[in-house]
Parts: sequence; structure tokens; C-alpha cells
Amino acid sequence: MKYRLIYIVCACAALFTACLDDADCNSEASTNVTIGFFNSENASDTIRVSSLRALGIEDTVFYAPDLYSSLTIPLRTDRDSSVFSFITTYGPSTLTFKYHVGTRLVSEDCGLETVISNLSVKSTGVDSVKVINNILSNASTGNDVKVFN
Repeated sequence: MKYRLIYIVCACAALFTACLDDADCNSEASTNVTIGFFNSENASDTIRVSSLRALGIEDTVFYAPDLYSSLTIPLRTDRDSSVFSFITTYGPSTLTFKYHVGTRLVSEDCGLETVISNLSVKSTGVDSVKVINNILSNASTGNDVKVFN
């Protein structure tokens, strides 16, 4: 009877401590950029995007044929730039994003995560662009970049 009690106590202890070692692998880093499209004459008015294409990647079309005023798209992590062409109600335009791609160790159990920082827009075919968040994060809400056309 004494050995049964010891066995039960050890088994329960093993079950309860096994759950405590799970790694918490929640990442705050993001490789996606959210772009909002706005009217340059009235910044509160959004404009619609009918097509978006990632240049340099064959047959990559996002969000077609629906109309959107805000898009979340992935940036390339194998390079330090991504180029997107899009069509709005004002016609076709191109955005070139430049950024630094780095890695960060989340934990020994979780491994590395990709971090996009120093986000900037180097060339555009629009009136103006405002970078709101130059370090991309899952915690950010709203637009990372605002495009005025």
C-alpha cells in the first residue's frame, strides 16, 4: 500500500510538471506591411485598389479582382527590398520598399524569428507616402504605411 501511494504521488507530479515546460513561442515580429490608400486632397477619404502585383515574383497577384482601401502584404525576406505595382482609381503606380532584414532569438526552444526594421519607401509613382511604423510588428494596429494619391 505504501508503494502504491508513492507511485501515485510520483505519477501526478510528473503529469503536472510536464505541462510547465512548454515554450511560449509568441512572436511580435511581422514580415507583413499594411498599406492604406488615401486621397491626397482629403486625407480622410480612402481610395480603392483594384489590383496589386509583386514585381520580381512571377504571377503574384494579391487582392484581385476585389476593391480594397487597405492591404496587408508580405515583404520579401531574402532581399532588402520589395517592389509592388498597383492600380487605383487614379491609375497605375509603383512602390519600392527598402528595409533591413534581421533575425532575433526568441528562445532556445522556439528558435529564430525574422525582423523587418528601418522600413522606408525609396521610389513611388504617387503624390506622397508616409511610413507610420518603420519596425513591423504583429502588435501594431492600423496602417504601417499611408499612400496618398
